[in-house]
Amino acid sequence: MNGEKDRLKLYYVTDRYTDYLRKFEKHVWMNSDKGQQRPYVGIVILLNGHRFYAPLTSPKPKHARWKDSLTAIRIEYKNELLAILSLNNMIPVPDSEISLVDIKNCSDKNYKNLLDKEIIAIRHKQNKIIRTANNLYNEISRVNNDKAFIQKIRPVCFDFKILEIKCDAYKE
Repeated sequence: MNGEKDRLKLYYVTDRYTDYLRKFEKHVWMNSDKGQQRPYVGIVILLNGHRFYAPLTSPKPKHARWKDSLTAIRIEYKNELLAILSLNNMIPVPDSEISLVDIKNCSDKNYKNLLDKEIIAIRHKQNKIIRTANNLYNEISRVNNDKAFIQKIRPVCFDFKILEIKCDAYKE
């Protein structure tokens, strides 16, 4: 990958699409939390011919001990943990249901600063993120994968193949 068009970017996904997918996978995240709007922000990666949206989550105290893994990547800027990229919660998305985050024109200066740091950190780990997402997708999607580690993480991962079918069937 080289050039601006190949670099990972931040996106929002629509409420209507996450609501739709939640009919088939109850753990798809919501865009709101206790009545507060909380945009679902993430990156988009091409896997198996589908665009997959991998969400970011705010760091929690438990994440301080975490290391990068097959299911989650730490997003850090100058040794500050900014977010966790939840690869286990990737969802296939049609182009019509995502929109680019306009960081440059973000009016909330603190949020703009956070987004700026996150995209710098994501791009720094871009190759690792793409490689890890591909590995996770392939391992979880493989039928009869009896590797002990995959059996252990399978319950926290979405069924990517089922969600691809639902994505393909989605009508606005």
